Amino acid sequence: MPIVPRGIRGRGRDDRPARQEEPPRARHPGHHRRIDPDSTWYAPADVALVIEVVSEESADRDRSLKPFKYAQAGIPHFWRVEDEAGAPTVHTYELDTMTSTYVATGIHRARLGAAVPFPTDIDLKSLVP
Repeated sequence: MPIVPRGIRGRGRDDRPARQEEPPRARHPGHHRRIDPDSTWYAPADVALVIEVVSEESADRDRSLKPFKYAQAGIPHFWRVEDEAGAPTVHTYELDTMTSTYVATGIHRARLGAAVPFPTDIDLKSLVP
């Protein structure tokens, strides 16, 4: 069963309870529970990848607090999307289970190619006009 990416909904901090963390964006392969497309939260064991898109308002949380929390929860992969001079740059990380911290696996500027958590080949330049 392939991973089913979720679309980014644009829900802000005001649309959910104060204690709820940011929703993960992808499901773990092989999981057979029914997916609720309107859910804003999944159990960490159900998540293979979290993708954070950094904005000015969320930059500090997206670069420091959230990766720490995702790693402590045992989520195996974390990608952070940054804006570099109007073009997307994707920083990819994989969880080191011995230390429960993320290890950088790449910085992708023109093309995002990855084998884990699923085969990915994205022309990043085509994402912006």
